[in-house]
Amino acid sequence: MYNILYISHISSINGAPKSMLGILERLNKEKFHPYVLLPGHGPLEDELKLLHIDYYIIDYKQNVRKDATESFSLSECWDFYRGEMEAVCNLCKLINSLNIDIIHTNCSTVDIGAFAAIITKKPHVWHVREFVEDDFGWKFINPVMQKILMKSSFVLSISKAIREIVRVRYSVKTRTMYDGIDRKEYYKAIDDNKKTNAVTKLIIAGSILKEKGQKEAIEAVALLLEEGYKVSLSIVGSGNKDYICELNSIVKEKGIENNIQFIPFTRNPQEVWSGQDITLVCSKCEALGRVTIESMLAGIPIVGSNTGGTVELVGQNEERGYLYEKGNVLNLKEKIKHVILNADEVKKKIVRAQEFALNKFDIVNYMQSIEFLYIQILERHYNETTI
Repeated sequence: MYNILYISHISSINGAPKSMLGILERLNKEKFHPYVLLPGHGPLEDELKLLHIDYYIIDYKQNVRKDATESFSLSECWDFYRGEMEAVCNLCKLINSLNIDIIHTNCSTVDIGAFAAIITKKPHVWHVREFVEDDFGWKFINPVMQKILMKSSFVLSISKAIREIVRVRYSVKTRTMYDGIDRKEYYKAIDDNKKTNAVTKLIIAGSILKEKGQKEAIEAVALLLEEGYKVSLSIVGSGNKDYICELNSIVKEKGIENNIQFIPFTRNPQEVWSGQDITLVCSKCEALGRVTIESMLAGIPIVGSNTGGTVELVGQNEERGYLYEKGNVLNLKEKIKHVILNADEVKKKIVRAQEFALNKFDIVNYMQSIEFLYIQILERHYNETTI
């Protein structure tokens, strides 16, 4: 039995923690005993309790400054590194007490696992799930990111786009491993006889943040309504309160309260996707886009921004959906209109998209790859330490 410690960057639930939960739920418990480290209390605790996963809480921060345009003051740097050193010390104690065999950091914005792995001489798997600078406009605080990435036993990227940015920016080779998603939770057979809704239902799901582009979606809906199209938009998720207030103000200002609804995060995927006609992915730059994959499995057409992992999923030539020019609300509006008016073309694309998602993101194959990777790392580590 090998003990694996998973380190989460947050205690709330979005794409990265959901992917980690997928691993935890299906990990072969006869071979591996999972533990989870959280930076505080939050909704993720409830999910871990449901899975009967042991978890621990240590106070640690993400290794990013969320305003990359500002420089770091000496006091800010000192506060961060003092907290970082304390967190690493506490983590090393936990690793030794639990006899951890592998540390698996679930996000690139947390680096305490990498430092603790070096100190305790344990293998470290680093899952890179975000661009950081390109998608969120953040900047790493730690200036030695390249060196600690290179020290990891294995670096995983969740898309080819991420793999390329890590190679160019840090000169670090990674292996692309697409996340596995349980088809039973999201798959819905495409209905040839599906009735057209009187009102076209649009959905944008995920964390409600400026970088996710909900504002663009609202503005596109307002333009469609002005042109006489009957559309509605569901904004699903939770996020930045100030940004949510800004979005509500825009909705009221445009007088479209009856066409826009905000829906909190739900554990039931069917509640999210049931009855929806078009999924909007308006992110600044998705690393991959779990929402896009879920939508493909559910047989819902995608209109996404022409950036990052969204292009990788939809296809450079829009083989599996539609791409619009990020930031161009008029172009987004026209793409939505095209989907509404071209049912036969859309049907072909959602069939291709669903087949693509079923083949590329199979949870069984994914778990086999993850577990095989762990065994490889442990064998290599054992051989190195016994020489």
